[in-house]
Amino acid sequence: MLKFLRLYQGWILAIFGTFLVITFLLPQAIQGLFQNAATTGGDWATVGDGEVVSTGQLLELQKELRIVEMVGNPIINSLGADKDAAYWYLLTREAEQAGMVGGAGVGRTFVGAMSRQLGTVSETELVARFMGTAGVNEQSALETIAKIQGVSLLSVQFQTAARYSDERLKQAASKIGLAVDADLVILDASSELPDLETGPPSDDALEEQFESHRSELVGTGASGFGYRLPDRARIEWLTVDRAMLEDAIEEDTNFDNIEMRKAFMKSPEKFGALVIGGGEPPRFEDYEESVRSILTRELVDRRMAEISKFLNDQVQLPRRGVKAVGLHFSLPADWNTRRADFNELATALGQEFGIDAPSVDSNESLLTAQEIDSLEGIGIAQSTKFGQRPTSVSSYVMSAKEFGGNELIPSQADVAGPVFTDAARNLYLMRIIDTDPERDPSSLAEVRDLVMTDSESRARFSALEARIPELETDAATNGMQSVADRFGATVSFQANIAEANPQFLRFGIKSPTRVASLRDSTTLVERVLEKAASLDFLTLTTDIPAEKRTFFVADEESLAVIGVQITSVKPLTEESWEELAASDGMIRVLATDETAVDFSKTFSFEELKSRHDFTAARRERGRWRRPHHRPRS
Repeated sequence: MLKFLRLYQGWILAIFGTFLVITFLLPQAIQGLFQNAATTGGDWATVGDGEVVSTGQLLELQKELRIVEMVGNPIINSLGADKDAAYWYLLTREAEQAGMVGGAGVGRTFVGAMSRQLGTVSETELVARFMGTAGVNEQSALETIAKIQGVSLLSVQFQTAARYSDERLKQAASKIGLAVDADLVILDASSELPDLETGPPSDDALEEQFESHRSELVGTGASGFGYRLPDRARIEWLTVDRAMLEDAIEEDTNFDNIEMRKAFMKSPEKFGALVIGGGEPPRFEDYEESVRSILTRELVDRRMAEISKFLNDQVQLPRRGVKAVGLHFSLPADWNTRRADFNELATALGQEFGIDAPSVDSNESLLTAQEIDSLEGIGIAQSTKFGQRPTSVSSYVMSAKEFGGNELIPSQADVAGPVFTDAARNLYLMRIIDTDPERDPSSLAEVRDLVMTDSESRARFSALEARIPELETDAATNGMQSVADRFGATVSFQANIAEANPQFLRFGIKSPTRVASLRDSTTLVERVLEKAASLDFLTLTTDIPAEKRTFFVADEESLAVIGVQITSVKPLTEESWEELAASDGMIRVLATDETAVDFSKTFSFEELKSRHDFTAARRERGRWRRPHHRPRS
């Protein structure tokens, strides 16, 4: 027997080893099977005439939504179907039933178009990103893209279903295709103007202005008024200047020539040397300065990494034993004495690394996100700790628990954040030291300066508006430059003022004219086109008397009075009409309120659920419960 065992011990060990591996893995395999069954088994919902949708399909839908989020389709996003698996399922089901969804080939074509539009990402790389994000194979990724395209086609088909007569299209196109060239003088009431005297606003006027817009954020109310205070914070930060560290290292470090030569011979191309096979090897002496510079830079990189780790370690030490609730800490009563003091930390850092102690700064007043962005140095610093996209300091601050929090960024007052880095690779350690969440101002006094400025602007606008008849007479008699000189303004030429740019109209984009110095150009465009339409198109514009083509527009939204002198009128030509009539995009743009359809209402979640008889299962004790169906009559 012993002889038999010795003779076949190799085979015996192999066989029993295999059984051992199977025995070891079997419980995990069984457990995995049960987990998979628990995840993909069962009914998630029913749809139509009792068709069952499994929880396995739900998992696939959730993967598809990851791709939808990456693509960012405006139609799907506006509906909210990019956040809800059930909504996405019903929307794509509708598109499939309408014959709008192709297969993987359609998806590949769309990805190719995306790649060409981006210009920096290849089609293969885009597909790989979709696959990696959603955890699906190439076929599934492309089919999801095809679904997105199908929903877009469904939207276009639905919204262009209305029919138009040729005559009606021509009338609408002639109006929207009319373009006007004009000289403009913009009198901006938000700034002081010569030849315009207005007294200081009364206390009652200030109070009225304040109360009218106290609950609106700046830029959101009429004429851009708004006095609601946005989220604001105070921060303190410690700055490690890379240039200062580099100077210190260059002064204190003397690289040994042998060490430098070894580094050069190991990889000469790293130091800029051109290595040609069969030729003379590069000489170290020719690249000595480059070697010294690169080795110094690498040493600075290592030292900066060590400093970053040192700072992170020092601010994390006081947190040990502090209870965390979700992403945030439940700070103890004595936290202010326990937390790292930045001034002491700067001193310790200087001693640890043999450099001057870094500077510590703070802002004295509460700052908005935009004001934090404008801070020198730290305002442009970023961190990559919270995902693939860099997070700015202002984003980190405004994600604080005190401002409502962010599910991805564990930010809160009195707790130091991670180390941030700017474009010059300086390091910043920051901490929020005070917060003031968005709120209405407690009184006029809190925003008095801003209310005063806006009230003065309104007064100037009213004064300008009252003088429009006088301004029109002056401009028609003495020219636009005369008005401009009186108010310290300039005469500017604006070409092709129109409701729509014909170049974009054929693609279904209206793109009305925008005047850069105005908050909203709508009023100006409407008045200019209304005036132009009353002129004789068969007469040269320059032959039309100036008083008939010169007028002023009071634009309250922009708080400006605009002088206009039409210099050229360009109606839609027959050739342009024929070109536009051949495009599907024009129909979408020319849809009026009378014939337009509401896509968002027709394809809302509630409408789709009703139309497809969708019923979600209820989940009880970790299991999906099949919905009960009433028999159809």
